[in-house]
Amino acid sequence: MSTQNITANGSLRERYSDPVISILTVVLILMLFVFAPLQALGIAAFQVLDFLSALVLIGGVFFLSASHIVAAALLTALAMAVWTAIARLTAPSNFDVYLMAWCVVYALESRLHW
Repeated sequence: MSTQNITANGSLRERYSDPVISILTVVLILMLFVFAPLQALGIAAFQVLDFLSALVLIGGVFFLSASHIVAAALLTALAMAVWTAIARLTAPSNFDVYLMAWCVVYALESRLHW
């Protein structure tokens, strides 16, 4: 039965890879050109949207990848995103913005290299 699950997951990955890549591209564009500038203005709602979009990016890359190394990298990116969100709520600083940026870069880079 385990080989059937692997085959089913592989076929799902093949079937939905193009739409997921398109969704990830749209989320990344929104994150860079909409959420980040409005977050820089100090609108708190966009901090939540930035965190949610990072979670969507991490989840999408996790869906597209079948590598255990990429899964470990994405767990690291998830930890960084959670840490950034908590730090942003308690005491906002520039370090939080850089950490969220590295989270997104780390998640996307892990997919490109593996």
